[in-house]
Amino acid sequence: MHTVEVQQLNAAKPFAAIDLCAAAGGFSLGASSSTCSVWAAFEGCPTAAGTYARAFGSRVQREGDATYVQQRAAGARRLIDSEGGDPWRFGHPVFVQDITEFAVMLEWVHYIEGRIGRRINVVLCSPPCQPFSTSGGKSRINNARKDIAMACVAIAVAIRARIFCLENVRLFAGSPQGKAVIRRLEAAGYAVRAQLVNAHKLGVPQRRQRILLVAVRAERVSRRRLQQVLDAAVDDSRNEMRQRADTTVRDVFGRFDFYHLRIWEPSVPRPPSRMPARVHSADEPAWTLLSGCCVLPPRRYVARAADAAPLRLATVLQPCEIGMLQGFPRSWPWPHASIYCDCQFCFTSIRPAVGQEIGNAIPPAMGAWCMRMASAAVAFDPLQITAVRAKVHDCNYD
Repeated sequence: MHTVEVQQLNAAKPFAAIDLCAAAGGFSLGASSSTCSVWAAFEGCPTAAGTYARAFGSRVQREGDATYVQQRAAGARRLIDSEGGDPWRFGHPVFVQDITEFAVMLEWVHYIEGRIGRRINVVLCSPPCQPFSTSGGKSRINNARKDIAMACVAIAVAIRARIFCLENVRLFAGSPQGKAVIRRLEAAGYAVRAQLVNAHKLGVPQRRQRILLVAVRAERVSRRRLQQVLDAAVDDSRNEMRQRADTTVRDVFGRFDFYHLRIWEPSVPRPPSRMPARVHSADEPAWTLLSGCCVLPPRRYVARAADAAPLRLATVLQPCEIGMLQGFPRSWPWPHASIYCDCQFCFTSIRPAVGQEIGNAIPPAMGAWCMRMASAAVAFDPLQITAVRAKVHDCNYD
């Protein structure tokens, strides 16, 4: 399809979205549908931004030392246009940007809206889960990444986004930051629902429990009534997922019985009888992928009591295949295993960037689920249902 045709198709979709904390692009991939198109992404890690750019045919836009606020208007246009024309020509740009810089982010959003000629009415975000995860540093009290979720909410409220979607680990909902996010959205007039969803009930061959928060701003109906509609849509989906069979690794690959995959390792060495399995059966979903999922087995592997079979009978999965356990296509352009990232968000790690990106990614099926729930709530508005079904929208909800 020609570039002009793609742009016209995206312009006809009712919802225009930006992806905050975009990582490798799972949320953007899942949320992109017949009614939603992603027009820009923001990511603090340059390595992850590079993966996103390769996947979506985008260009990575870096600000340099000066902030956008200091070089707005003509200076900002030179910043992007001097790099070779329209960044929306073949895809959409991904900006290497700290989300917590509120004023800078608002300037970027206004600039994007001016360039694409429409309002941004959907905000997607998957803030870092390490501050709330037992395996990623939950005990670090002064972890600055805890504030990123609230920064994403502040941006959505400031631009009056119609839909706000957030993904994080299970413990996020009960944390002070998670409760503050819900209170802030409700105070701004949003109907909010946070639901625990397991990826293997959405067609992903992995046990991955995540909190999916969907918020829809009430406009022509009361927030109370909109909350009832959103709750009903989520409850129906939850009941439907309970009836579904678990998606197994064999359902996706089908060509082997056992596979090797590093799930997690204790910080203190244990005897083999107490070590977690590394050889798993393909007849069940994979365990939750972590940042060390791409580590290869050692040459002298010591069999473990929990292994489903000897290592010689197992298939060692490649990074592209491990990405498929997250629901990504096999062709997703993950970084090479020799690349490491030491940015302020990844810190200095002994694990390759590909493992961190896959382990921290959001399955695209979860992004698609969020947009389905939000669209069901928006379609309840009698003045909006025709526009959503016809996929025509003038970007003026007010």
